[in-house]
Amino acid sequence: MKKELKRIVPGYGLGTLKFGTTREDVKALLGEPDETESYAFEESPVDTTESWHYDELELSMSFDEEADWRLTTVSVSSDEFILERFHPVGMRKEELLAELSRLDIRDLQHEDYSTDETPNQELYSSEDLAMNFWLEEGVVSEIQWGPLFIDEDTVDWPA
Repeated sequence: MKKELKRIVPGYGLGTLKFGTTREDVKALLGEPDETESYAFEESPVDTTESWHYDELELSMSFDEEADWRLTTVSVSSDEFILERFHPVGMRKEELLAELSRLDIRDLQHEDYSTDETPNQELYSSEDLAMNFWLEEGVVSEIQWGPLFIDEDTVDWPA
């Protein structure tokens, strides 16, 4: 993968690929996804989300109909991706929390998502950064992030 697409930029995107980018522009940059899926969280006619998965890159992206099919979420599950000066995926929980504290990220919320099928699954999220850190067995397995918001309904699309 291109080096410029390995840098996690909270509120902006992935390297030079910014939130708000069209599906066509993402396809021109990364090619056809290995898998696509569409789903809706609500019964609204404009609440459809389309997710693209690039398996070899361990990268997924979501485009929302409500946002005119622009890029709204990025998820990564490879230790090749970097946030500031560290590689979060694969880190133990204590290491992650220390790094986030060093970056002065103080609004972390913790939730236990353990089930019989996935015991010891946790989520640490930062609303200030619009980021989620998923952990399994105390190790970061995936990071998800999206654009920041000006208010509850207004996305602060990167310029």
